[in-house]
Amino acid sequence: MYQQDLKDNYIKRDPWVKDMKKSFDPNEIAILIKKRIDRPAINGPIIRHNNGEISTDIINVFIEANEEYRRRIVPAVGLLLHNLLHDKEQESHELLRGVFNIIANSKLKDCKLLLYKWLLKKKDAMNCDDIRWKTTYREGMIAYAYVQDREVEIEQWWYNVWKDCSIFWWSPAFLGIRVSNPTLAARQLPLLIERNYDKGAYLMASMWSDAASKEAFENAIAVGMKDNVGWAGLAVNQVLEKLDDEKKNELMVGLKKIIYA
Repeated sequence: MYQQDLKDNYIKRDPWVKDMKKSFDPNEIAILIKKRIDRPAINGPIIRHNNGEISTDIINVFIEANEEYRRRIVPAVGLLLHNLLHDKEQESHELLRGVFNIIANSKLKDCKLLLYKWLLKKKDAMNCDDIRWKTTYREGMIAYAYVQDREVEIEQWWYNVWKDCSIFWWSPAFLGIRVSNPTLAARQLPLLIERNYDKGAYLMASMWSDAASKEAFENAIAVGMKDNVGWAGLAVNQVLEKLDDEKKNELMVGLKKIIYA
């Protein structure tokens, strides 16, 4: 993710950035976003791949910079997704994944209905053999997880995917449950440990780091430790490996407070 801000000289002088700053029309901004995603080497600031940067980071920086930029860009992202949904824009995996990244990272809830319709339209991707389409669909699921409304029907869908589908879909399904119903997600922790999933530690660390699900995570772990069940200790150890010293101490203090309350 970009660590710079829009005031940095090399960003300020970039022609694509200048165009983004002066554009107000959603169509114009949508075109600029598409150009950045399609051909980032010649549209926008240089991408420092060794820092983990990707083409859409600068767009998320714009959205986070101030409310004015957010008001301008959100309709443009929605327009791009609308055009992709209705075949008014040529579909590509790069463009779809770029749009999904913006929605996910900037939590563009205004796009949730369009994204839900896209997921319904492309639902066969979950059962196809094309890894590109499966990966793109998974990115769409992740984006939707962050902007979803908490509805029983959606929660049940996440849960069914989590319980019944292959390992490829576990990450977005767990994330979807976590955002929709943190308590239900906490009840999945024993299964997550049992599955020995290589991304399990990341999923649990993210759950604890999210203020909306931290309490549910700590309560589930504390109860497990009180009952001396093996999965709870394994879960704590895996999460601790993902945290710095300050966060490790915060987690352990939180657990002790619950256990000895």
